[in-house]
Order: sequence, then C-alpha cells, then structure tokens
Amino acid sequence: LTTRCTDIPLIVSVDPEKNVTTEFGAKGVTADGFLAVDLAVYRIDWSDMVLPEVVTSIEGRPTAGSPPAFNRNIGDATIKGWELAADLRFNDAWTGRITTAYTDAQLDSARIGSFQYWPSFRAPGCASVPSDPADANACDAASGFVSGNQVLRVSPWTFSGSLSYKAPAFGDWDLFARGDVTWRDSWYIGNDNLGVIPDNTKVNLR
Repeated sequence: LTTRCTDIPLIVSVDPEKNVTTEFGAKGVTADGFLAVDLAVYRIDWSDMVLPEVVTSIEGRPTAGSPPAFNRNIGDATIKGWELAADLRFNDAWTGRITTAYTDAQLDSARIGSFQYWPSFRAPGCASVPSDPADANACDAASGFVSGNQVLRVSPWTFSGSLSYKAPAFGDWDLFARGDVTWRDSWYIGNDNLGVIPDNTKVNLR
C-alpha cells in the first residue's frame, strides 16, 4: 500500500494472516424421518490479524489531508463455538427447521496503534503524555491494547426458526406458505468494544 505523508511516499507492508481451524461434527436422522440433527463444534486460532488502522501522523509528521487508514497486523484472536440445526417433518405437508449457535470470539493479544491516545486504552500511569521523550515513547508503546475484547461484528448468540406448509391445490398447482423468524444477539461495531448494535429480530412471511 502506498500513500503520502506531507508529500513523502510511504509503503506499508503486512504479514500474511494465518489461521488453524479445528472442527468436529455429527449428523443423525431418526428412523421415522421425523427429526434430523446436525451439530458442529469448532475452534479457530487466528494470528497476525489484518485490520484497518487510522493514522494521523507518521514518524512525528502529520498526514496530509484526511487521516488515511492502513491495513496492519494487530494481533491474535481465538474463536470458538458450536452450531446446532434440527429439521422436523411433521407430516407430508408440514416441515420445520430450528437453528442456534454460540460464538466466543476474543482478541488474545492485540494492539491498535491509533488507540494509544484514547483515554480508555491509555496505559496505567500514562493519562498525560510525559515530557521526557523516552517516557512518552514507552507510554505510547504500552497503550492501545485491546486484548481481551470481543472481535468486532460477532454476535455471541443467534437463533432461527421456520415453519413450512406445502400441499397439492389443483392440477399442477401447489399451495405453499412459510414463516421465518431470526434473532441475532448484540454485537460490537469495533474492536474497541465501545459501540454496540443491539440485538434484533426479523420475521418473514411468504
């Protein structure tokens, strides 16, 4: 990525992201075909995460114009959870489906440099910038950590359910009706975990 800082070309490089995913699952259907179940349990070890970071100065010199955002390696995260789906066949006309999932997505060791001056992410004892340059640099390096926060845009819980009806009407025509409901838990809009989108429910009828 190339940008300009007070007319000085700048090249920012990032290391490739890596993840190791482990998943176990099981499927089963009852003998009468009434119930089919699908269960999965997983864990993702995500390292060298690449996320955009807003920069207002580079090497002490202010950026020209609007602050640019660079993709940078901010740290590591662990994501683990499970998913469960059940399909129900009540009879030849009525069927249903229920799904639910839980996800724990946590930043293990992560730092966003553009947060280093935010009060919420300032290191202890560094509320004010020290006058000594060495102490100021040490405070900056110790600030901006978001370790322990939840990964942005991930809802801990989700749920969905549907009920369908289909039967012959006349000739080649079928009568069809379906209702769906989905619920999503609240989630953070950023890795700073300061802004939250509340949980929401959606209903669809056809």
